[in-house]
Amino acid sequence: TAATVTLARKNGVVTLPELADKIAGLGSASDEWLSFEYDISTQPEPEIREVAQELREFRASSGDGAGFKGIKGEISRSFTCLMDPQVRDALSPPYDFCFSWLTQDDHPATLVNIMEDLEFALTSGPVIRALFTCALIYKRRNLSARPQFWCLDEIGNCGAWPLAETMATANAGYGIRTAYVVQSTRQLENLKPGAGEVIPNSCGTAIYLGTRSLPQASQVSKQLGRITLEYDDFAQQERARAAHAKAVREIVLSGADPIQTALEAQHHKRLATNRTKMPRDLRSPDEVMNEANDRAFVFMPGVLERPFYAHVPKYWRRRDLAGRYLADPFHGPANTVEVGRWFGQSRRPVITTRVPEALADWPQYRDAETWSYVQGYRPSLSGL
Repeated sequence: TAATVTLARKNGVVTLPELADKIAGLGSASDEWLSFEYDISTQPEPEIREVAQELREFRASSGDGAGFKGIKGEISRSFTCLMDPQVRDALSPPYDFCFSWLTQDDHPATLVNIMEDLEFALTSGPVIRALFTCALIYKRRNLSARPQFWCLDEIGNCGAWPLAETMATANAGYGIRTAYVVQSTRQLENLKPGAGEVIPNSCGTAIYLGTRSLPQASQVSKQLGRITLEYDDFAQQERARAAHAKAVREIVLSGADPIQTALEAQHHKRLATNRTKMPRDLRSPDEVMNEANDRAFVFMPGVLERPFYAHVPKYWRRRDLAGRYLADPFHGPANTVEVGRWFGQSRRPVITTRVPEALADWPQYRDAETWSYVQGYRPSLSGL
């Protein structure tokens, strides 16, 4: 924070590559770093000036000792991804987008995708978190701006991020609705200890689909609650009928007390038709784990009186989504897609041609020569 604020005041703007270059010289005795450290020490905030004082004390007391090396190494690791030339290029000017646009009333609604390959998510975590933080700061400065919806898919893979818990508990007040998509609530613990409990409890809706973890399945089972089953216990009912017949015979053949024996006969007669009641889990943990892949349990306290058992069909089986997606590079043939038809499923080829003139100025096609669509589902260009 001290370095960021100092650079912002000195240059008027801060880029992540520039910040990484400054941090690379952290605590060194180079002229460049000492000059920057002096700039930090002249800032008006006492907490920022204190950072410069602590750096001087560390350098004077321990030099290149283990303590100082540990601190420097921990900070430097946060900027490791900014040593990648492609990442630096993507985060360096000129820019074609600013998060402030999301809070401008006269700016059209915008879809922003912040994506990274899963194997690089942890390494690029600091950049991903910085981008979300930037968007959050602009929204906090303009609370009256249009509401935003954030979908944080696999967010637990980007490393520790306590702000993610704040987004669940306070973001609604800022006009941001947040959805967390994780493999298990255990992933949320990567963001902050206890987040696996706080975030689900702060969300108005919880959807459990394809649960395969026994602890998670046990939790879902407990949330679903219990039901009372009624069934005919034929062995017990047969014994009651036999006891009723015996009581009647004793009255007729043995001269038993008619009042007492009649009461016993009536009691056994009721037992002969009585249904046994037994409590059980609405869904046991093993039933939750073995649930069909297209079924989900939906919890909406205050909206739904009880949990909702939902059918979630695969997108490639929905006729209304046919032609709205291209081939998956990780599954199936690369140049065809499966689409839902009136009668079953079929495969359609993906057509790749030159970008039409009407779309040539769109951001996604400015640097591309071709575009793709599913055969039979070419997007209409009328009105463009």
